[in-house]
Amino acid sequence: MKKKSKAAYERALELDPSDPWTLLYLGNWHYGVDEDRKAIEFFERAARLLPDIPAPFWAMGDAYSSLGIDSLATENYKRALSICPEDKCSNRKWQRWLKSCKDEEV
Repeated sequence: MKKKSKAAYERALELDPSDPWTLLYLGNWHYGVDEDRKAIEFFERAARLLPDIPAPFWAMGDAYSSLGIDSLATENYKRALSICPEDKCSNRKWQRWLKSCKDEEV
């Protein structure tokens, strides 16, 4: 089933290469199969198209965290919160991140 969903997202992107939501879906697909660097490419493209939406930024935070690139994870989680401080997902991810970094300054 995962291959079918990836093919559908890729087809949708062929039809509209600048659809930020399809870019997010493809990023999530790659993140879900541990292709974090590829996921970041899609999240970055989505973030350029959706600079006022927190989702691509916390998604990048997740991917950078998975890669162990803490400074970029922190930067992106903070960016998501700065866009929409009341966003529940951004807050949940930030709190989880702080807990995982409890011995480090973020």
